[in-house]
Amino acid sequence: MSHAELLRASSDHLGRSANVGCISNVFADSGVPLGPQLLAIADAVTLRDPDERDDAIMALTAVADIPATIRAIAVSANFQLMNRLLDGLGVDLPNVDPEVVAAVGFEPA
Repeated sequence: MSHAELLRASSDHLGRSANVGCISNVFADSGVPLGPQLLAIADAVTLRDPDERDDAIMALTAVADIPATIRAIAVSANFQLMNRLLDGLGVDLPNVDPEVVAAVGFEPA
Protein backbone atom coordinates (compact mmCIF):
# COMPACT_ATOMS: atom_id res chain seq x y z
CA MET A 1 0.00 0.00 0.00
CA SER A 2 2.94 2.33 0.52
CA HIS A 3 3.46 2.58 -3.24
CA ALA A 4 -0.16 3.67 -3.65
CA GLU A 5 0.30 6.35 -0.99
CA LEU A 6 3.48 7.51 -2.70
CA LEU A 7 1.86 7.62 -6.14
CA ARG A 8 -1.04 9.65 -4.79
CA ALA A 9 1.22 12.05 -2.87
CA SER A 10 3.48 12.52 -5.90
CA SER A 11 0.58 13.21 -8.23
CA ASP A 12 -0.98 15.63 -5.74
CA HIS A 13 2.35 17.46 -5.39
CA LEU A 14 2.66 17.76 -9.19
CA GLY A 15 -0.94 18.88 -9.56
CA ARG A 16 -1.77 15.83 -11.69
CA SER A 17 -4.32 13.15 -11.13
CA ALA A 18 -3.23 9.54 -10.89
CA ASN A 19 -5.37 6.45 -10.71
CA VAL A 20 -3.96 4.29 -7.92
CA GLY A 21 -6.40 1.59 -8.99
CA CYS A 22 -3.88 0.69 -11.69
CA ILE A 23 -1.84 -1.06 -8.98
CA SER A 24 -4.38 -3.86 -8.71
CA ASN A 25 -5.90 -3.56 -12.19
CA VAL A 26 -3.35 -3.81 -14.97
CA PHE A 27 -5.93 -2.63 -17.50
CA ALA A 28 -6.59 0.66 -15.70
CA ASP A 29 -4.92 3.83 -16.98
CA SER A 30 -2.66 5.21 -14.25
CA GLY A 31 -2.71 8.74 -15.63
CA VAL A 32 1.09 8.78 -15.25
CA PRO A 33 3.28 9.52 -18.28
CA LEU A 34 4.81 6.21 -19.45
CA GLY A 35 2.57 4.47 -16.92
CA PRO A 36 2.21 1.13 -18.76
CA GLN A 37 5.96 0.89 -19.31
CA LEU A 38 6.74 1.79 -15.70
CA LEU A 39 4.21 -0.74 -14.40
CA ALA A 40 5.83 -3.37 -16.63
CA ILE A 41 9.22 -2.56 -15.05
CA ALA A 42 7.73 -2.83 -11.56
CA ASP A 43 6.11 -6.17 -12.41
CA ALA A 44 9.34 -7.50 -13.90
CA VAL A 45 11.31 -6.54 -10.78
CA THR A 46 8.69 -8.11 -8.52
CA LEU A 47 8.26 -11.33 -10.49
CA ARG A 48 11.97 -11.73 -11.34
CA ASP A 49 11.13 -13.27 -14.72
CA PRO A 50 14.07 -12.75 -17.13
CA ASP A 51 11.85 -12.71 -20.23
CA GLU A 52 9.40 -10.25 -18.71
CA ARG A 53 12.31 -8.14 -17.48
CA ASP A 54 13.88 -7.96 -20.94
CA ASP A 55 10.54 -7.09 -22.57
CA ALA A 56 9.86 -4.38 -19.99
CA ILE A 57 13.31 -2.85 -20.43
CA MET A 58 12.92 -2.84 -24.21
CA ALA A 59 9.47 -1.24 -23.96
CA LEU A 60 10.68 1.52 -21.64
CA THR A 61 13.87 2.27 -23.56
CA ALA A 62 11.74 2.63 -26.71
CA VAL A 63 10.05 5.69 -25.17
CA ALA A 64 12.61 6.90 -22.59
CA ASP A 65 16.38 7.17 -22.44
CA ILE A 66 18.74 4.71 -20.75
CA PRO A 67 19.28 6.83 -17.58
CA ALA A 68 15.49 7.07 -17.07
CA THR A 69 15.17 3.32 -17.52
CA ILE A 70 17.94 2.70 -14.99
CA ARG A 71 16.24 5.02 -12.49
CA ALA A 72 12.90 3.25 -12.98
CA ILE A 73 14.52 -0.13 -12.34
CA ALA A 74 16.34 1.21 -9.26
CA VAL A 75 13.17 2.72 -7.79
CA SER A 76 11.20 -0.48 -8.41
CA ALA A 77 13.94 -2.62 -6.91
CA ASN A 78 14.16 -0.35 -3.86
CA PHE A 79 10.40 -0.62 -3.26
CA GLN A 80 10.64 -4.40 -3.59
CA LEU A 81 13.49 -4.43 -1.08
CA MET A 82 11.58 -2.28 1.41
CA ASN A 83 8.40 -4.34 1.04
CA ARG A 84 10.27 -7.61 1.64
CA LEU A 85 12.11 -6.15 4.62
CA LEU A 86 8.92 -4.84 6.24
CA ASP A 87 7.07 -8.10 5.54
CA GLY A 88 9.98 -10.10 6.98
CA LEU A 89 9.96 -8.01 10.13
CA GLY A 90 6.20 -8.35 10.45
CA VAL A 91 5.64 -4.60 10.33
CA ASP A 92 1.97 -3.70 10.13
CA LEU A 93 0.86 -0.58 8.27
CA PRO A 94 -2.14 0.50 10.34
CA ASN A 95 -2.08 4.12 9.18
CA VAL A 96 -2.81 3.46 5.52
CA ASP A 97 -5.43 5.87 4.23
CA PRO A 98 -8.71 3.90 3.80
CA GLU A 99 -9.47 5.98 0.70
CA VAL A 100 -6.25 4.73 -0.92
CA VAL A 101 -7.02 1.14 0.09
CA ALA A 102 -10.43 1.43 -1.55
CA ALA A 103 -9.02 3.07 -4.69
CA VAL A 104 -6.44 0.32 -5.10
CA GLY A 105 -9.08 -2.34 -4.60
CA PHE A 106 -7.15 -4.05 -1.83
CA GLU A 107 -9.13 -6.24 0.51
CA PRO A 108 -7.07 -7.32 3.53
CA ALA A 109 -7.53 -10.90 4.66
